[in-house]
Amino acid sequence: MMNGPWPARRSPPDESTTAFDGLPSRIGTAEQIEAKILFQQLYAHLTQEERHLVKARQGGLSMEDIALQQRTSLLNVSTTWRRVKRKLYSVAGHKAMKSRS
Repeated sequence: MMNGPWPARRSPPDESTTAFDGLPSRIGTAEQIEAKILFQQLYAHLTQEERHLVKARQGGLSMEDIALQQRTSLLNVSTTWRRVKRKLYSVAGHKAMKSRS
């Protein structure tokens, strides 16, 4: 069957699908890819201050170091970190609910 100048595509045979499924991914495991997507979704919900805090924590800075660097109180940094975690749980919980549907 022709579709314009190109032949119609057919589904690959089961053997090809099985062989394809066994190939390693170049960008990570399914869990790593999903974690990256989840992080991107979370990051989109963060304020500039929250993004800075996440980057600092990923860089290995302690809460105290971040407070000193930002010339703010440890309480302010801790409060911001709690907001980030709350947003993470909200995004992760929303994703978990969607996958159950």
